[in-house]
Amino acid sequence: MQHLLLKKIITTNSLSFIFIGILALTLIIQRTLFGFEFPIPWNDETAFISQAFALSTDNTLYVWGLNQERTVMWMPPGYMILLSIFYKVLGYSYELTRWISSALYFISVITILYIVKNKLKYNLTLHITTLLLMLSTFLSPYSLTIANIARMESFHFLLITLSLLFAIKKLPIVTLALVISSAVVHYNAVYFLLPIGTFLIWTIINRRNLTIRPIELFSLCIAAIIITVYFLFIIKNIHGFIYDMQFQFEWKKIGETMSGRKGWGTLGILSIIPISFLAIQRRFSTSAWLSLYGIAFIAMALNGHNMWYSFAFQTGYLLIISSLLIILPNCKTGLTKALPLAICIPLLVLQLNYAWGHHDQFSPMLKLVKTPYQPFLSKETLDRAKNEILALPPGSSISFGYSGVESFFFNELYQAHAKWGIPGHSVTQLQPIRKIDYRMHCDSSLFPSYLFMFDWDGYPRIGKNTGCKLFNLHPGE
Repeated sequence: MQHLLLKKIITTNSLSFIFIGILALTLIIQRTLFGFEFPIPWNDETAFISQAFALSTDNTLYVWGLNQERTVMWMPPGYMILLSIFYKVLGYSYELTRWISSALYFISVITILYIVKNKLKYNLTLHITTLLLMLSTFLSPYSLTIANIARMESFHFLLITLSLLFAIKKLPIVTLALVISSAVVHYNAVYFLLPIGTFLIWTIINRRNLTIRPIELFSLCIAAIIITVYFLFIIKNIHGFIYDMQFQFEWKKIGETMSGRKGWGTLGILSIIPISFLAIQRRFSTSAWLSLYGIAFIAMALNGHNMWYSFAFQTGYLLIISSLLIILPNCKTGLTKALPLAICIPLLVLQLNYAWGHHDQFSPMLKLVKTPYQPFLSKETLDRAKNEILALPPGSSISFGYSGVESFFFNELYQAHAKWGIPGHSVTQLQPIRKIDYRMHCDSSLFPSYLFMFDWDGYPRIGKNTGCKLFNLHPGE
């Protein structure tokens, strides 16, 4: 019996290592074969990277290119601070930035693997089932985009998965500290107050003792310091913060709250699962945590109205299905096993649809997977454009049309003492139009047409492989 048990453990360990190898190989292929082709450089990458670059070189989050007058406050600075640390140690490169996202994504997925593996390591069938489900989730093109783009999703994903790990390790105050701290990376932290809030309410109602260990108290103090520093930063830039938050809320109004009645209904039905766990098990089990975190991920995606949040739908359904699979070994009768399995079927259909189905918001991106042989911009094109930037007169201002390509050139702009800027007044305000000295027009056939909406300065892209051309906007002066 002991020999058979040891064999099962070795087998599940071997399968886990195979999963890790497949994940690592996929991420390496994505970074090397699809380096800047899936996804292509994006506008918001420019905003986030530029603040990190400014912090690493000039110790400030102020970037003239984003706003001529003040620090842009539309996103919390945690991700930018992380990037700036890497830049100070390793030097700046756009490629390094995307490698950082891949590494953060990899650790996040391994954290989820560790959680599930420890709960299913004695059941080979369920372990294999969960690994296949994780492959369908985290190798989906919709998920892999956050592993190859300079946005804060991968960093925030890691903090949230670590908070789930500590919750299951029965350190809920560390969980709370991580969720609070993650608000400095992305405001989506608010959705993950749902599971920890439910735990605290359940503990109070059931009059359970909540012992705070030294490590939990320490983590809570660190979180308090982080939030306090960010709060002071907001107070110092309060007018900019209010203006940028108004911009964010106006942007979110494009879609209905929680995607409307259907979204609210989905969350209501899914909430029955953790409520049932608490009612039947009479304790805050691993299944309760997994299902509540799954609902939080789905709520974030429903209310995000953003294609980068597609990974959250898949992750959410993965966690809820896992919460049901974990209880199967403890089900004594065929009927009690049939019910969780029956619930898993529609959840699996939804998960697979979000992972591999056709979605209008993302469909223009998928064609890029079919063109790995075609670079977004060739090395020769980039080298030529960099040399032209280095030759600019000191103090020159140059616009790239806010196309996402700016991040290729931050080192050269800094060395040339040149300033880059978007055509509009700021990243959150189109008017008034700035006066810019030069325009670097970069075009590629890989640009989806819906990105042309940002070409309001008279030099529109047409989606052709014409490379980069420098224009002097005031030749007579």
